[in-house]
Amino acid sequence: MKITSLIVFVASALLAGDLAAKSSKSNATSASTDPGWPRQRTNEKGSLVYYQPQVDAWTNFKQLDFRMAFSLTPKGGKEIVGILELQAQTDVNVDDRSVVISNFKIKEVKFPGLDSAKTSQMDQAVRSFLPPDHVVVMALDRLVASVEKTQAPAAVPVQNDPPAIFVSNTPAILLNVDGEAVRADIAGTNLGFVVNSNFPLFFEKESPKEYYLYTGQQWLKSASMEGGWAPAPKLPRDMSKVANDPKWAQMKKPILSPSAKGKPPTIFYSDKPAEVILFQGQPAYAQIPGTQLSYATNTDADLFVYNPTQDYYYLAAGRWFQAPNLKGPWTFTTEHLPPDFANIPENSPAARVLVSVPGTEEAKDAVLLAQIPTTAVVDPKAAEQAKVTYSGDPEFKPIEGTSLEYATNTPDKVIKVGDGKECGSCLLIHKGHGQRPRRFHKRSTRSHPARLFTTSPMLPSPLLPRGLSRRATPRDIWEVS
Repeated sequence: MKITSLIVFVASALLAGDLAAKSSKSNATSASTDPGWPRQRTNEKGSLVYYQPQVDAWTNFKQLDFRMAFSLTPKGGKEIVGILELQAQTDVNVDDRSVVISNFKIKEVKFPGLDSAKTSQMDQAVRSFLPPDHVVVMALDRLVASVEKTQAPAAVPVQNDPPAIFVSNTPAILLNVDGEAVRADIAGTNLGFVVNSNFPLFFEKESPKEYYLYTGQQWLKSASMEGGWAPAPKLPRDMSKVANDPKWAQMKKPILSPSAKGKPPTIFYSDKPAEVILFQGQPAYAQIPGTQLSYATNTDADLFVYNPTQDYYYLAAGRWFQAPNLKGPWTFTTEHLPPDFANIPENSPAARVLVSVPGTEEAKDAVLLAQIPTTAVVDPKAAEQAKVTYSGDPEFKPIEGTSLEYATNTPDKVIKVGDGKECGSCLLIHKGHGQRPRRFHKRSTRSHPARLFTTSPMLPSPLLPRGLSRRATPRDIWEVS
């Protein structure tokens, strides 16, 4: 019975490996460094073909216990199939979605059906192909898909209040000011700027005290941030001083170049979290086969209609919201999605939302991925070039549930650690890098050991800037997490 089960495992692993190899080129989530499966190694003893790892355990996302089916062809001999039980260490790179598997330790080599006289000889042959210093690169998504999701992580409190949701059938942008507007003067001019705006937003300190907004293509002006935006025929004279100020180098070209002509986009203003559902023309929907759902086809937003009730379902920042019509009111509904969402076919254009549908395999994989810490090393030389502009003296507020604080009077994302006096206690987080890891490491210094920080789910998760980081190496000192 034991031999039979081993043979079944080998057969299924070989079949899975062949299928994986055939589909590797079409697998959009596979890392470019993963050549697919099976893989082959040769030496003076013959050749070994080994198949995709079957994971038994991935402890702390570092130690990997797994099995691999293989076929060994000794030099001048016939093919022999078997099973390897191994243990190895992993190093995850979430950015390129790859896993480096190294420090191989072969726990057991099994040859179902092979007589004992040859087993010892073949055992040594197999081990010669996979020495301890052997390294394998595997797509992160492949590995995650093979890990059994037996236990969900502990739930944490999150803010599920619906954001302000705007809808437009014509070009529009969201002017988002994070809370109360923080204004700062520009020295030597009659101008100031709004520090906590997501677009360049200037204002005149003296009459006529108008606001000037750069949309990325054209300049608009208004007497109020909240609305009334129209094309600005010309900019205030002092804008030329801003253009020639090295601190505003990134605004020189927009200020000195002619503003784009034509009808300006609609400007939606919010000082709270907000979203824009932007249609290209009137809303258009398509039925999802095998379900009672339709999805919007002429927007980048993940917007659905549940046909039996005609309710709208919108996915924003991983959370689902429901409304009787596009004008609202919107309510949080992730835990009460219609069952048909889990029935969206994998080949549907709408299938990308499956990672956010509770109970789906894609969602389980996403939960597992979110638990994998990303390790990076700050380049001190690049870090020295980072510049942060504050409105007055730096001001920080606590991040709920952590010992960290974040800066409130700068457009940059700055996290303060401790009392701010220790070496490297402030971390500059690049704007617009998304919400991937909830954890990041701070490099050790001679006087302060490395520590692992976990940010609050109440705050957007930080990412170290790509230009300031590289993969960790054994020469770097990190806390084991």
